[in-house]
Amino acid sequence: MVDDVSSQLDFLERPTQYITKQEDSVKVARTIRKLVEFERHDLINGRSKSGFDMVVCRNILIYINDEHKTPIFETIRDSLVDGGYMVIGKSETIPIGMRTEFDSVNAGDKTYQYPGDAES
Repeated sequence: MVDDVSSQLDFLERPTQYITKQEDSVKVARTIRKLVEFERHDLINGRSKSGFDMVVCRNILIYINDEHKTPIFETIRDSLVDGGYMVIGKSETIPIGMRTEFDSVNAGDKTYQYPGDAES
């Protein structure tokens, strides 16, 4: 069963141009799907990528040892464009040392924004 995403799309003027509901599922419009790329990446040992507008890392961090969480969040931060977004699972938290790197956009949905590097 899919969560009701309607409340998460309230900020959009016309959410139906992006999704359609189909009984117990939600389908993303083809025009949006063409803009999205999915990639597999080793967040612990892999090098940072770059240019991502959004990184969704849900329900994986609960399986990661604490010693690896900060390097994972560093990789995510370094992969995001300035102003890019990160979404983590509802039961997951950002390590204390990384909390100043991200601004909370929606604490309930665990959506954060990387404001960018102040030095650039």
